[in-house]
Amino acid sequence: MRPSSGFNVGLPAIAVFLLLLGACGGKGGVAQGPLPTQLPLDQRMGFAPSEFQREILADGVVTFAEYEGAVLAGARCVADRGVSVEPPFWDENAYRFVYYTKVELPPEATPAEEQAAVDLMNSVSDDCWREYQAFVEQAWDNQSIPEADERARLVDQLVSCIRSAGVEVGMSPSYEDLSDLMAEELAAAEEAGGENRPVLDCAREFPRLFIIPTSQ
Repeated sequence: MRPSSGFNVGLPAIAVFLLLLGACGGKGGVAQGPLPTQLPLDQRMGFAPSEFQREILADGVVTFAEYEGAVLAGARCVADRGVSVEPPFWDENAYRFVYYTKVELPPEATPAEEQAAVDLMNSVSDDCWREYQAFVEQAWDNQSIPEADERARLVDQLVSCIRSAGVEVGMSPSYEDLSDLMAEELAAAEEAGGENRPVLDCAREFPRLFIIPTSQ
């Protein structure tokens, strides 16, 4: 199955988060020129928002109902084009709606038929996401960045998770301490061919800590 909506924190997302943390004043980081997230959103996306999304974004705020409607419209678009899609559901940790598309083929399907079905699923999912969700989700993410008190609570929970996994961290690690630890884990995971690491597994449980703000 393929996730078609939802904030899924993988290694690239954590790596970008660490890059931005350094460029914004982390240990010795110096920003040279605009960061990717400081460019106009349509320039970074490579396409302009649809009329459907422009209407939602017109007042500068995406309500929960508007966001839910955009996700439902995206899922409906996928289904209308013949791709199997599971009903969207709310993921509290990610603070997003998520739905999954999947390929359903008979057992006798050939590898070529399987690949063609996967290619169609991906193409349809991307088309519908661009039409109904891409810009709305970016705006929703911007609104979902935790306030200082909630961020501190999430950091405490992340530290507890890391300790429970048997990894030592200081008594009161700073954001920079955690970023250094994640950078080390990313490097170790890369050297090991992308194997799972306990610290990164914990980071994936708190995706709102890694939402990268974007300019509209």
